[in-house]
Amino acid sequence: MSRALKTAAELALVLGALPSIAALAQEPSAADRAAMEEAWKRAATPGEHHALLQGMVGQWKFVSRWWDDPAAPPQQMAGSSSNEMFFDGRFLKQEVYADAVETGGAPFRGFGIMAYDNVRAKYATMWVDNTSTGMLHAEGTYDPVAKILTSEASYTDPMTGAEKHLRMVTTFSSPCRHVTAFLETGPDGKERTTMEIEYRK
Repeated sequence: MSRALKTAAELALVLGALPSIAALAQEPSAADRAAMEEAWKRAATPGEHHALLQGMVGQWKFVSRWWDDPAAPPQQMAGSSSNEMFFDGRFLKQEVYADAVETGGAPFRGFGIMAYDNVRAKYATMWVDNTSTGMLHAEGTYDPVAKILTSEASYTDPMTGAEKHLRMVTTFSSPCRHVTAFLETGPDGKERTTMEIEYRK
């Protein structure tokens, strides 16, 4: 065999082996696989932070007050909220209802999901109701000493099309009562409470 043919044959053998070598290089080690499995297990397992959600399970009555004009008395609506955990304690489902007498029009229906994301280390909320076609997403943290959950969200103002920032502060005064205040920054740059919802068992 000439030197040129021998060199070509050797090169073909090397190139043919490259995919197998690359596959071996990409194969995770046993330690890597164990670390990956442990990370996914931590991400998927409910823990101490989910106790806050568990404490909100049950049948609640609520009163909602909101201020279109901060100088005027608030408008008000009362109703009920049914909360339960699902997916083995990973998420809290909230279903809210107020009848037409309380709303002064059509019955109000709302649906929310709360979670604690182990990976992001934050509480997350998704909310929809029959007064909008949008979905509200919020993220926040909980202060166990003050017993306050503070979340941030944004929404699009239907009047102006502008993006508006919303801060939600939930204070857990007892296992049977918590209050969520919705705060927005006005044109004057000052933050004010635009809505407040009080839940009682």
